[in-house]
Amino acid sequence: MPPSNPILNSDPRVNNVHILMMGRDPGHAKIGLQKLECDVVHIITSAELAEEIDHMSMMEGWASDLEIKPGEIHTIPNSELFSTEATVKVVAAVLSIIRQETHRPLMHLGSRREQGVHVDPPARRKEDDAFCQFFIGFTGGTNLMAGAAVHAANLFSAKPYYIARVPDGDPDEGEPVVLAPMNATALLSSAPEEAITDLLQNPEGRLFSQDIETYILITRLEYLHLASTEKIEYSPDVVAPFVYEVSEEGTLLLEIIAERRRLTEPPEQQGRGAEDESTSVGEG
Repeated sequence: MPPSNPILNSDPRVNNVHILMMGRDPGHAKIGLQKLECDVVHIITSAELAEEIDHMSMMEGWASDLEIKPGEIHTIPNSELFSTEATVKVVAAVLSIIRQETHRPLMHLGSRREQGVHVDPPARRKEDDAFCQFFIGFTGGTNLMAGAAVHAANLFSAKPYYIARVPDGDPDEGEPVVLAPMNATALLSSAPEEAITDLLQNPEGRLFSQDIETYILITRLEYLHLASTEKIEYSPDVVAPFVYEVSEEGTLLLEIIAERRRLTEPPEQQGRGAEDESTSVGEG
């Protein structure tokens, strides 16, 4: 996963809220809370499992170790988690957490960072109402819970993530894999053609050496966890101390967008024009 952007994540008013799907193995949970920015954590689990596992003590332990705030435990009966109602129940639980953490209307969630998405500002904002950034961990629980969690993340512009751990390895070791939200296509589709082409040709380089349109595209990719920026060590010879790098997934997404917008040709068609011209010359 790309490191945190020191530019985008410098606002102290940002409240990073994690919502975790939990099953019987809680080992994955602390890894994500440690390696991704976190201020508050909530748990969604089955009502039956909540009677067996003391999730509140678990969250209080994380709070003490990581200096974060424990949220609440939101339970769903097994009869609903293993039924056709599972998706709506998980989405409703996520929504209840969002309403608990922020007073902003749903249409404004994430809008501050979604360039290209235009909404009217809220009519009223409390001064102490921090901007909330939501993360949804879907490592724990059932496959159906995981699917519903990703669906909820897409609905609310949250960042879904999975903790990748090596089989039979150290259970306390792992890396968060953050998925790009559903609005990735919308955000990148509005990017200028020159900026897309520029990043495909230069997937890494000096951040402030780029045109403003390319710079904005880099910040969009950073928001989507598809690129990273880093401040390099100061040197009198360095004019632009920040560097960027587009991830492999980010490059793939840019290639898809470029092909959709006819900026590039599909691989099977690349070079076909030259072949056709050569055939015509030979026949002539």
